[in-house]
Amino acid sequence: MSTPQPVILAIETSQRTGGVALRDRAGVIHTEMLAAKKQHDDDLLPAIDRVFARAGLEPRDLAGGGVGVSIGPGGFTGLRIAITTAKMLAEVLHADIAAVPSAFVAGEAYFQAAPDSAGPIIVALASKGETFWSTRLVRTAGGDIASVGEPGLADSDSLELAGVEAVLGDVYWPRSVRARCESAGVAVV
Repeated sequence: MSTPQPVILAIETSQRTGGVALRDRAGVIHTEMLAAKKQHDDDLLPAIDRVFARAGLEPRDLAGGGVGVSIGPGGFTGLRIAITTAKMLAEVLHADIAAVPSAFVAGEAYFQAAPDSAGPIIVALASKGETFWSTRLVRTAGGDIASVGEPGLADSDSLELAGVEAVLGDVYWPRSVRARCESAGVAVV
């Protein structure tokens, strides 16, 4: 019989769609997306309740576990509500809290889908006009994700694509970035 794992709640509301995930004591991951037609502040706590109920747990089961929250970049209101909710749950339930950059969340999903990849990849988030927040990531020999260089504001002209395996973005990034990636032979995810 294996030792029970601590319960961990993850909250992601930095982008236009959001969700929560819960790892139960057996290590099973349960997910719940936020209602698309509601604002993050309207559905975040109900989504947390739904994921706990589906896992057969209660929020108090977080005691001794942890809460991870995406810290952006992204929409200010969604980030503010998620961080406040995470801090409140961690404080009240005596759980640890971890702040996770949104680019690392996207990078982890990419590297899990492509386990033989070490990158580098670029995660392009929080597009506004012709600019976006750019983070270059690699998978280290130890299996961790590491940022290469300083993340920062970029546009299609300043984006350095040499040696990049893929660029991860959403449907909102500038068309000029997508076109530049495609002409350079860089995969767009």
